[in-house]
Amino acid sequence: MKTEKIKVDSYRIPELISEIQRGNLRIPRFQRDYVWPRTKVVKLLDSIYNEYPIGSFFFWDAPPEYNFFYKEVPELNIPKPDNYSNIRFILDGQQRITSLYVALGGLQLGNRNSDDYSKIAFDLDKENFFVVRGSRLSKKHNPFYKMLNEDEQFRIFENLDEKQRKTFQHLNKIFSTYPLSVVYVRGIKLDEAVEIFERINQGGKPLSLFDLVVASTWTPDFDLKERIESDINGYLKEKGFGKIEPGIVSQLVALITKGGCTNAFQLQMKTKEIKGIWKQAVDSLKLAIDFLSENLGVKIYDFIPYPAIIPLVSYFYYKKDNKAFTQKETETINKWFWRASFSERYASATLTRMTEDKKTFDKIAEGEIVDIDYQVTVTPENLKKLIIYRKSAIKNAIWCILAMSRPRHFANHSFIALDHKILSQLNDLNKHHIFPKEYLRKSDNKFLPHLLMNFCFIPFELNAHINKNKPSDYFSKYREENPEFEEALQSHLIPNDRSIWENDYGRFIDERARLIYETIERYIGEKISRSLGENNTKVVSQIENRLRKYIDFNLAKSFGLAYWKKKIPSDIIGLVKERAIEARKKDPKVDINQMSNLERLKFCDIMHYSNIILKNWDVFRDIFQSKSEVEKRLNNLKSYRNTLMHSREVDSVTKKEGEASIEWLDKILK
Repeated sequence: MKTEKIKVDSYRIPELISEIQRGNLRIPRFQRDYVWPRTKVVKLLDSIYNEYPIGSFFFWDAPPEYNFFYKEVPELNIPKPDNYSNIRFILDGQQRITSLYVALGGLQLGNRNSDDYSKIAFDLDKENFFVVRGSRLSKKHNPFYKMLNEDEQFRIFENLDEKQRKTFQHLNKIFSTYPLSVVYVRGIKLDEAVEIFERINQGGKPLSLFDLVVASTWTPDFDLKERIESDINGYLKEKGFGKIEPGIVSQLVALITKGGCTNAFQLQMKTKEIKGIWKQAVDSLKLAIDFLSENLGVKIYDFIPYPAIIPLVSYFYYKKDNKAFTQKETETINKWFWRASFSERYASATLTRMTEDKKTFDKIAEGEIVDIDYQVTVTPENLKKLIIYRKSAIKNAIWCILAMSRPRHFANHSFIALDHKILSQLNDLNKHHIFPKEYLRKSDNKFLPHLLMNFCFIPFELNAHINKNKPSDYFSKYREENPEFEEALQSHLIPNDRSIWENDYGRFIDERARLIYETIERYIGEKISRSLGENNTKVVSQIENRLRKYIDFNLAKSFGLAYWKKKIPSDIIGLVKERAIEARKKDPKVDINQMSNLERLKFCDIMHYSNIILKNWDVFRDIFQSKSEVEKRLNNLKSYRNTLMHSREVDSVTKKEGEASIEWLDKILK
């Protein structure tokens, strides 16, 4: 008889806990870590006590071949299964089930006090759950896990009054008999289980691409996630570079085996393919990180402007059978690194652009001369706005430049060891300031202290000596101690001018931005300033027209020609109608009822296009990748367009940001 794929059953909470304790109910590897705080667990327990529904659970009765496909959580102390056990995996309900298990067991899942679930208690008078903040409990406040423990129940019961005893008995009855609805899926393989998991978890946080790759390539003798930790991250940690994101490795393997690393390519990979190239790919990645560290200032993983850089350089090593780069290849890779970083090439459509750039690396490996012409639009004004603790590819590239300058100690002129001990504190807001934070605060300076232009690599003992002193004081002392002090300043790209000797923070930020800007120009190999040509107005109009056509084509393809009323925001529909009525006063042939959707879009402004794209993000996600990038680029384009259309003088920032947005759109719309 054929086994039914779906079966619905009912559990009681003690049965559920028993299944976990025996190791029969497990969390699959592709599930995310447990993340519920105690406050959320309290709400779950409260819902059960009040007999509110808490939702169904989905389990997968897995074939024996997947008996070891579980996520290990050491704190739960669950016995390991054998080859003959019947394992059920939780496809939906992990957070709720783990919450019940840790609350009923009084477990602690970490080193923090907030990870201690034995602190969840029940008030027998108010009949509610809460988290104990102190260490003392009254007799009416008992740790919840003890109230359901057979060894503790009698002792607790003896100390209660009559009303509290009734509440206590009611609590035990509820948590013994509360029904849990469980849906089993049976007779399926891993790929179907992952598909079911994805569908029933659409309202929650979806699996990452890497999670899916791990699940689809897992076998009893090969686990991609574990191999990355043992073969790569262990080595990188010892080296002091820091752990890399595991997705970097799956991208590299896809570039090698499939010729691209988009989602589709990564999900097509087979275990046999990965195992076949694994050792050489790992060696290539290690060589790439050594190259980036020694030649491009990427001393730790936190320095990398884009993670995408690592798999691409690794792929090039693999392509060359892990042989050293020639001088010409090194020069080309260096130029690519700096231009990709400062043009923010991988800010959107990352995997697509990596697949494109893989072809460029193929050409380099074959000895062809390639033109790395990504448009860089960085300005000194941009640099002055960068903040130390905010994520930015340009910020990280500047860290690499500062590392490449081989910074010297201000006092003794020794090279500053850029090891993990110093660099792990990069985002500590009390360190690395040239103008100390406290000095700026006391001097009532209007500029932010945490600007990147106020950053340099300062060792711990030097930072302690600088303390809250103004630059003119501590630099004067170091100038007396160090005969080569001026060279030390140059190694940090710090201007030796009136700005530091007169403690002029505003002027210092201006001058340092200029110095770093000039250094960037040297690294990318040419002057940054570029122009679209004589007829910029025409170029803007052309890109607008292409964007309109792109929006119209994709919405019509997804929703049909009647998409206007269904998928365009109502405020835009109303505005277009008003503008069409105004246009009809000048031209009687204008009739909104007879217009095509594309003609209606011509009445929209640039930011309306942004709103339409974001409103229909499921249609446009794969090509635009980032909502914030869409808003930023189209807003910059709008500012540039308006300045041109009204014949106003275009300032350099508006021009560069506008031109960068046009290039960004041009690449996407192609």
